[in-house]
Amino acid sequence: GIHGYVVSSKFRTNAGQHRRKMKIILLLLGIVLVAHYVDGGFCTKKKDGNYVNSKDCTTYIACVAGRGYIMKCPSGLVYNRRKDQCDYKKNKRSAADFTCKGKKNGNYRNPKDNGSYIACSNGTENVMPCPAGLHYWPKKDRCDYPKN
Repeated sequence: GIHGYVVSSKFRTNAGQHRRKMKIILLLLGIVLVAHYVDGGFCTKKKDGNYVNSKDCTTYIACVAGRGYIMKCPSGLVYNRRKDQCDYKKNKRSAADFTCKGKKNGNYRNPKDNGSYIACSNGTENVMPCPAGLHYWPKKDRCDYPKN
């Protein structure tokens, strides 16, 4: 019947499913329109996912198929890497008290979060997350299990 179904030559889809798909497409289109493309190859060799934007904690970088998009958190919120979502500032650990100015290029312990480290490059701080459950060990210069 015609009631409640969209019929095409190959597929028979419930009208409710069609509306949900359209909402998702519109939502994704809205995200793409709000996001700003990141140039410079930040996401070139990264897995798809969300990453800390070391230049602005009120945003994060979404990597999709090797391309990066700067995503803005709602007003008053900052990106929380551990939760992989925007969160209240009091719940986020960051490198705000650490500076790379005057330091050699290299990796340093993040004084605010042992689950990440700070990579200094030409005076710029980049918070680098360790994989889930691992801690950064400065003497080893790598992320490892807490008791290794």
